[in-house]
Amino acid sequence: MHTLTTSKILHLKSAMLYKIWVGYIIVMGLIMIFLVPPFQKPDEPSHFIKLSMIDSGTFVCEQSRLSKITSYSQSVGDLLVKLNPWSLVVNPSILFDYNKIVEATSIKSSNNKIEDSAGNCTLNPVGYIPNLIGYKISKIFNAEIISFYFARIFGFLTFLLAILFAYRKANTLVAKNILLVYGAIPVVLHEVTKISYDVTLLSITPIVFVYFTNLWNSIIFDYRKFLYLNIAIFILCVTKPVYIPMVLLPLILFLKHKLSHTKYDLAKYILSYTTVIIAAFIAAVVISKYSIGNIAPEFVNSSEQIKGMVHHPLHFMSIVLKDFYNQGFYYYQSMLIGLGWLEYKLNVLLLIGFTIIAAKLIITPVQEKLELLKQRQLLYSIILLTVIIASCYILIVSTLYVYATPVNLNRIGGVQGRYFIPLLPFLLLVINQISQIINKNLFYFFVAFILIIIPLIDISNRYIIHFL
Repeated sequence: MHTLTTSKILHLKSAMLYKIWVGYIIVMGLIMIFLVPPFQKPDEPSHFIKLSMIDSGTFVCEQSRLSKITSYSQSVGDLLVKLNPWSLVVNPSILFDYNKIVEATSIKSSNNKIEDSAGNCTLNPVGYIPNLIGYKISKIFNAEIISFYFARIFGFLTFLLAILFAYRKANTLVAKNILLVYGAIPVVLHEVTKISYDVTLLSITPIVFVYFTNLWNSIIFDYRKFLYLNIAIFILCVTKPVYIPMVLLPLILFLKHKLSHTKYDLAKYILSYTTVIIAAFIAAVVISKYSIGNIAPEFVNSSEQIKGMVHHPLHFMSIVLKDFYNQGFYYYQSMLIGLGWLEYKLNVLLLIGFTIIAAKLIITPVQEKLELLKQRQLLYSIILLTVIIASCYILIVSTLYVYATPVNLNRIGGVQGRYFIPLLPFLLLVINQISQIINKNLFYFFVAFILIIIPLIDISNRYIIHFL
């Protein structure tokens, strides 16, 4: 009678977990594509209009005397009128009539244009390629609603291929577990099944993550993988410039591997890295010029906000810290279970379940002390990754402080948890590295300290001094 070795049992368990995970992603993806009605995802109407513009060869809005002008297909406008997505958003008690989707098949694709002044002028045209492929292929059906669903489907297929590629390439159990958590998050699947540049953003994130972790864990530094990492970082930064601090990721690899084998190796490293940094910064500046700086709500005075940030940086940083403390749980909650236009959330038990599973998969407190070199490398990584994550966070909230927050408001408006999803794999990696660098008892002491300090701050803020 044959017996299974421990390694074979672990392999079988891993293979079964992988199959369940892939099945879960596919089923949830189909639910998010077909069960969630058209345009019932954040900014999807504007993204669909932008997709129509790109399809017709218009990448930026035309400038009129007073504002930017959007020019897009008449059939897109007819579809929006037919489905009237905003009625559901403003009144959550209304249910969607799925018969409207069947009726919308009568709206044929049209080359006629309509003009409007809309917020999609601020949308970055880079990143719509997955949706655009599906949109163009579906033209043979000559129905705008079918084109809409094809765009959603191809966005999801792009993410599915990316996350499966990253999982297969990951060379450590921790990296695979982090990808398991990332790929299973309902909001991630909600975002990658909509029409938006977020599809590219959330699909390239696991690629960046896996090449970074593979290089970190490799004994021999692979310059080909390093080049792939740089290309992936460039795509990430170009898709959404607020993630430009990600260009610092290769510095962590430099500190670990030192790259002092030959001058030629060092030259290759510096050349490829500086090329990415320069290209990413140029692209970020150009894209920001043609997107984010164009439109702000009437109640926002962007120039005054910028002056306040420059002249009173400490006051601005205090607002950022207070906002993080007071709204942190909301960001976490909306990042995991906030659906629709964030007008509803999935059951909070799902949030608790995901948190417990993530903790079980990611946190690995060690029983004995690591060697000094390993500790030092982990410490460098923790510090730099934290700086990168914090820098991205500050850039995101600063952008919304300038373009979505009224003057003299002591909080930051417009911030949503989904904006921080690309940072999540790296945050989980930091948590894992912290759990490795301290022993088990010290780790649990740190957890207990956090569970004490948060109630202490809140109670003091309520009864003793208002500092938050």
